[in-house]
Amino acid sequence: MVDGEPLVLRGAQRRRIVSLLLARSPEPVPIWDLADIVDPEATSPNPSNVVQAHIRRLRRDLEPGAAGRDSRWLHTLEGGYALVPDSLDLWEFRSAVSRAADMEDHNAADAATSLRNALALWVEPFGNLGDDEGLSGVTHELHALRRTAEDQWCKLAARLGANDLDADQILAYAMAEPLREARWETAMAALVGLGRQADALRAYETARRHLRDTLGVDPGVGLKRMHEKVLAQDPSLSSPDRVVQGCTPHGTSLQASAYTEETAKLTALVEHHRLVTVSGLPSVGKSSLVKRWLNEDHPYHDALWVVVPEQGHERSVTDALGEALDRDLAPRLRADHHALLSHLPRGEVLVVFDGAEQRIDEVADLVDALLRSHNDARFVATSTIPLGLPGEQVLHLDAHHGVPAVAEGSDGTPRPGPTVLTSASPIDRPTDTACVDLRVRAIERVIEHLSPSARQLLAVACVSPDGVSRQSSEWVCNAGEDHREDDPYEHSRCIGELVRAGLLLTAPAFSGSRYRPPDPVTQVVLAGLEARSVRSARAGNARWIAHLAGSGSPAERRDDPGCRDLLLDEWRNVVEAHRFLQQDSPTDLAAFVMALARRLDRTPRAHQVRKWIADLPEGDRVTA
Repeated sequence: MVDGEPLVLRGAQRRRIVSLLLARSPEPVPIWDLADIVDPEATSPNPSNVVQAHIRRLRRDLEPGAAGRDSRWLHTLEGGYALVPDSLDLWEFRSAVSRAADMEDHNAADAATSLRNALALWVEPFGNLGDDEGLSGVTHELHALRRTAEDQWCKLAARLGANDLDADQILAYAMAEPLREARWETAMAALVGLGRQADALRAYETARRHLRDTLGVDPGVGLKRMHEKVLAQDPSLSSPDRVVQGCTPHGTSLQASAYTEETAKLTALVEHHRLVTVSGLPSVGKSSLVKRWLNEDHPYHDALWVVVPEQGHERSVTDALGEALDRDLAPRLRADHHALLSHLPRGEVLVVFDGAEQRIDEVADLVDALLRSHNDARFVATSTIPLGLPGEQVLHLDAHHGVPAVAEGSDGTPRPGPTVLTSASPIDRPTDTACVDLRVRAIERVIEHLSPSARQLLAVACVSPDGVSRQSSEWVCNAGEDHREDDPYEHSRCIGELVRAGLLLTAPAFSGSRYRPPDPVTQVVLAGLEARSVRSARAGNARWIAHLAGSGSPAERRDDPGCRDLLLDEWRNVVEAHRFLQQDSPTDLAAFVMALARRLDRTPRAHQVRKWIADLPEGDRVTA
């Protein structure tokens, strides 16, 4: 698609070139690799000329009149070419699978949703060109990733309590890959959990017959054991491994000895108050504490766990609540707030909103409505900041000794994993301390191998609450001291470098994808930076926001809707820039705020900007 219109590429060779460029995007592809895929038999006396001719025609189709250096998407670099579109379903697919792997242990519901979204994007890679010599390796890798995503989704769906549609989909995946016995086991477990024992036994017979006819072997030990459980009507198959709707409380990394005192306090607070917020720094263990409390101490028969979607995600908090109630109800409840409230169980019910800081105003409005409509309902929120509602009680958790674990990705690159809490009190634990040091050193080693530009971009992302976008990363790289004039697309490679290393995660946004570091990575990065470097990174974010606002020239791009949309998308970065200028550069603050006022007039953020203007000294307001 180019500017919303489908682009038809004529000629197999040109389609091969585009396929290889997209497969490796945003990295450049050497011209000789392109020559190999265009002319594998080396029949042309000058294959580079053939490639260059195809590139010229392709650029003419994509961007008529654009030269190599001025091209928006197809870039000419030293020794090769790079095709870097604004968005690519291949990036979204890999990113969604990666996010699911990161969330699996502590947020199974969102991990399952991420995998479902990834699988919905799946189409046959490169069409009928997938078996070409230059593309077959990438095709094989993507098929392997797709199979892994299907396997993982099946396990998570069954663990969360599959409905009939989920069970049928798991069975369909098993039939599509009949030699993967684990899928048959998962399908049988999901079917039995729904009371469909006959379907589970038929599935076993189908798997047994296929293994016999195809390979001449009997089912493996695991599949046979599942068959015996179904025949014996093993009660464990009809008891889902969860005690709370929308949550997998057993997936917590909190040790048994941690937060014993805090769980007792939480029990007492919930007993006497209808709204309790568990607050603390990111990764301090708020969700783990509440999950453990749900497993052991909460007195309510009905409980819902609602994972608040990230800012910019298409799902709303109401959608998330509907999915926790019943995933089949969620789509038709999205536009009917009152219908959703009517489906909430009456009587004593507990609702947990996990990660409320992601959309603090939206959660507060929904909780306020629920408090008014359900007199016996009680609410617990985990958030870095309180909701600010009347009657709210806050249980604050102090930072504990926790550090990011580091695992290896599929390519062997160390990748940060979830934070693991080791203790609830400052006890001397040599083993845990050694583990902490090992994990921190592993993350530091990943950062040490970054290019200087990627390291600079990572620092800016860590001090920017909303992370970075492609636009801001391009500006940061071009404005940096290490910027090379002959490489204007360095920002694309920096983003690719950081995403592949697991140091940045992709998140959707209105104006395009955003890239945010996981909280554990942010902690390690900021701990390793000198105060001067932190200030430099914060200044980089402030300069970018000032650039968008046009504070250097009040009339510059005043009516540009793209800048306005970016500012709204980066609002938390705007607030951080305002705070930085207040502290470090008050002489520039007035021009900055007045430029924001012009840019964000008649937007939802105009009210806050007017407050900032009112806080300026009168002389600065007049001068600005």
